[in-house]
Amino acid sequence: MQSRDLDTGRGQIGFTESFNGKLCDECLNGTLFGELGKARKPLKKWQEGYNWRRPHSALVNLTPMGFLQRKPTDEMPA
Repeated sequence: MQSRDLDTGRGQIGFTESFNGKLCDECLNGTLFGELGKARKPLKKWQEGYNWRRPHSALVNLTPMGFLQRKPTDEMPA
């Protein structure tokens, strides 16, 4: 059996570890789901918050909605 290094791209492992940590800390820890169907609703709610309601560093620490609502004259820092 051979071992192979995974080429996940620059920074991908760090992003994945960060995402997994946030998912566990904010949604999964302390909750025991008896079946997948019961986990879907809380996971969907967490996913929407993670994607849409939390600030993103790539959007100058704005939420996606805040970024979309900014004025066209607002400048993005370099």
